[in-house]
Amino acid sequence: GSVFARLVGSAADAARLETAVAAALKEHGK
Repeated sequence: GSVFARLVGSAADAARLETAVAAALKEHGK
């Protein structure tokens, strides 16, 4: 794969992780 494809994949993973963390924190804050 190209470097660009790798960066896009990493960005997608990071966004998914950030979303999961935000959801977990929101649940914890209830």
